Amino acid sequence: MFWLQVLVALGVVLGTVLVAGGRGDGLGRLSPDRPPARLPADRSVQPEDVHALRLGVGLRGYRMVEVDDALDLLAGELARRDEEIARLRRPFEAHDPTGAGEPTDG
Repeated sequence: MFWLQVLVALGVVLGTVLVAGGRGDGLGRLSPDRPPARLPADRSVQPEDVHALRLGVGLRGYRMVEVDDALDLLAGELARRDEEIARLRRPFEAHDPTGAGEPTDG
């Protein structure tokens, strides 16, 4: 019985060393909890795109709290930019029946 316990203990130690050394099945690959969201390349970036953006996490990746704060700031800036552009275009659109958004001479 004693020798059986010694063999089991040696097997556990050997298995641990092999897994820690990268041999054997190991712990497997880390699978993401959601598919990566990317910024659109075919249209302008909207605040909702930035809110939905999720970057991949690596072993030595970015601090997620800092990335989330930066994305929130960027989304807010995009929303403020869009509001300012719309506010500045309103007077021109009111005087331009074509809706082109450019001032007319006359």
